[in-house]
Amino acid sequence: LAVEDVQNAIQMYCGGDSLNYAKAYFEAVAKVETDTQCDIVGHFDLLTKFNERADIFDTSDPRYIKAGLEALDALLEKDVIFEVNTGAMARGYRTTPYPAPIFLHRIAEKRGNILLSSDAHNKDRLTYGFDVALQIIKASGIGSVLTMTKNGWKNIAI
Repeated sequence: LAVEDVQNAIQMYCGGDSLNYAKAYFEAVAKVETDTQCDIVGHFDLLTKFNERADIFDTSDPRYIKAGLEALDALLEKDVIFEVNTGAMARGYRTTPYPAPIFLHRIAEKRGNILLSSDAHNKDRLTYGFDVALQIIKASGIGSVLTMTKNGWKNIAI
């Protein structure tokens, strides 16, 4: 997937309205646990992967924020774990992880759980961007990160 693919999808399926694209994305994400019975929601706002450089849509637009928060709230009711992902940072697409701080703040408010992942695909990048991600996570009001142990999930204070 490349930025051109996203822009083409917005033109083809959303009449060029990038915020309709974002709304449709978040509506689908809101149903991911119901549809898949997953325990972990990864890439919550993956649609921003190319947005930092390409400026595809305005993530500060109230319609974008509303759609994202509605999806997040639906998932928080399901008690899923949210992945904070640094993979796009490692690949040079972004300088910050996703989900965005506004969504991390909501996870903190609702006492949701997160885990940290590099989505590395390469052992040399296993902890890429974790320093930046942990700063953002802490600033969002989240005080711990889940990690898997031989005895199951454990919250580790950060």
